[in-house]
Amino acid sequence: MKYPENIFRVFLCKEDLMEKVCPNCKKTFECKAQDIENCGCHAIQIDATTLELIQNQFNDCLCVECLQNLTN
Repeated sequence: MKYPENIFRVFLCKEDLMEKVCPNCKKTFECKAQDIENCGCHAIQIDATTLELIQNQFNDCLCVECLQNLTN
């Protein structure tokens, strides 16, 4: 199933803050939810199962490194 390009803004990013702390690795990262096409997460493809796992386990955006690790 193909998700809309703004999937992270809709499902993962609860706020439009620029600097966030990844709830998984605790590293600070720049989130561009308000400019999703320029956010690092925009290019990462996540299948439905992984997306559901992320939604159930975390309450905010993950950093690009953690998203990549979860999708590999």
